[in-house]
Order: sequence, then C-alpha cells, then structure tokens
Amino acid sequence: MLSGFPESQYGINLLKAGANGYLNKDAAPEEIVRAIRTVSRGHRYLSEFVADALTWRRYGSRTMPISRITRSRMV
Repeated sequence: MLSGFPESQYGINLLKAGANGYLNKDAAPEEIVRAIRTVSRGHRYLSEFVADALTWRRYGSRTMPISRITRSRMV
C-alpha cells in the first residue's frame, strides 16, 4: 500500500491486517519501484522504518534493529 499517512501510525497495523507492504508516498522513487517489484513477486515489502518498528516491538531494546544488522552485513 502506498499512502500519504505516516508509517508510524498505519504501517504495522495494515501489515497485521494482511497488506503485503506499506510505504509512505514520500519514499524515494527507487524504493517505491523496489517495493512494487517485491510485492509483485509474491513477497512482503518492509521499509526500513517498519522493519525497525517490528523489531523493537518484538524484542524491545535488547537487540539491534534490523536495518543496523543489514547495514553492518553489507559492509
């Protein structure tokens, strides 16, 4: 779902309701294309913000957010 509403308010709830992805329309064009391609292949797309929010909800401050793990593995 591409929306003008902030991910912090709607992203996680819409994913729980069955959306395959949620992205704010202010995202970079490259990220929007990546999200569309990902969802069209039958996968879920999570923005960095939503991935971090889900991680923090699940594990609290005991773990590092997914985006940091991903960035550290890319280096």
